[in-house]
Amino acid sequence: MDAQHIIAVGDYLFYGGNPERYLPFIHLLDAQGNLLKEVKVDLTPTLNKDYFASDVALTAQGSILVSINNSQNPQNPLPGKILSYDSDLDLQWSADIPGQILQMIPLADGTILVSGSKNSVMFLCKTDATGAVLWEKTYENGFACATLTQDGNIMLASIGRLIKVDPEGVVLWSRAGAPGFWQDTPWVTEDQDGNILVIGTNTAN
Repeated sequence: MDAQHIIAVGDYLFYGGNPERYLPFIHLLDAQGNLLKEVKVDLTPTLNKDYFASDVALTAQGSILVSINNSQNPQNPLPGKILSYDSDLDLQWSADIPGQILQMIPLADGTILVSGSKNSVMFLCKTDATGAVLWEKTYENGFACATLTQDGNIMLASIGRLIKVDPEGVVLWSRAGAPGFWQDTPWVTEDQDGNILVIGTNTAN
């Protein structure tokens, strides 16, 4: 994938079903936003459930990773899935992930960090280059997003909570956010000075 192309993922919503059905899609666009190719991710015969795209990421090896989640019965969801495509949007592999996926972080060695939620608690796992789970961890209640920190660790953010873990997912520290902050699942990143930036919703008066 070069700098002259854009990858977008989303969902078509089909009305009138019971329930209404989502169909994930992947679009390959040129630099001006013109559609070059579309792939519809139709795994209904496999999953027998409704599902939606949640994230897209590019690997250092040039693959395109797309995550999808089951949108029915969030208290007992099916595993999420990671689908890997080449630069022509031809499927390379797919893998089940034992949780609902919010974010994927491909690492330089081909492994993948995956964050999200499992049974209503924060979830983090690491997979090999083909999506096979190497380890998984769960934490406090919530739906986790993640970022890599400059010291080689991982920062997780969820509703009202920051958790820093080492590269194997072991907790280094955990702190509550300010009252009223991060009522929805936030996004987290680190600036060049090592400060943590959290973007979320503040419902405090």
